[in-house]
Amino acid sequence: MEVKGYFPIPIWREQIKVEKKFKKHVINYIENNKMLSNRSSPKLSHSQSLKSLNSNMNNKNSNYEENNILDKPGFSKIKIEIKKILKNCFIEYLGDNQKENEVVLRESWINNCDKGGSQFAHNHGNSILSYTYYINYDFNKGHAPIFFERPIFNSSPFFSLLSWTKWTASRNILFEIMEGDILIWPSYLQHGYFENKGDYRISISGNALLKEISNSGYSFQIKS
Repeated sequence: MEVKGYFPIPIWREQIKVEKKFKKHVINYIENNKMLSNRSSPKLSHSQSLKSLNSNMNNKNSNYEENNILDKPGFSKIKIEIKKILKNCFIEYLGDNQKENEVVLRESWINNCDKGGSQFAHNHGNSILSYTYYINYDFNKGHAPIFFERPIFNSSPFFSLLSWTKWTASRNILFEIMEGDILIWPSYLQHGYFENKGDYRISISGNALLKEISNSGYSFQIKS
């Protein structure tokens, strides 16, 4: 018997070595700048991915003036590396016709989770691919692994099952993740992690689009 999965969901994993100087820079940023507390988990905080929830929503630009951590001083080198990897992922995901298309990095932010924190399952809107780059992460020190939820629209069995196989499981936990890994996945995919048992679980997350989206019927460009 041969069994194959014909409709896999791509999750890319690649290494970008974490330089000690860069890790120290990120930790200094966390300690010296105001972080946005996660409403569902007090031990989880983020650099502000949106300028402010109190911004004037009538001003289309006000909500996105300071939302990219990768545009801050000291992050330019890692921004180049992430964008290069995303380019290859878009080509693999959407085909060789994307080779001349430009990757547009949308909002990006630092995540810092201390002991007792967690991240509820969620996805990212207004993007095609999303990513997380692990800057300070060690599973053996209690840092929680990420999980991905199986999309409901093509996977829910019609009966409640006691068995748990890779074909029926509703969740996959990635225990093999290491510091320096960058994970990239389709933005619709639900993801999160359960209780974190170590301080300073640090990563950078963000979203990406393509400059031009087109088919035979229409096309539009992203204003970046």
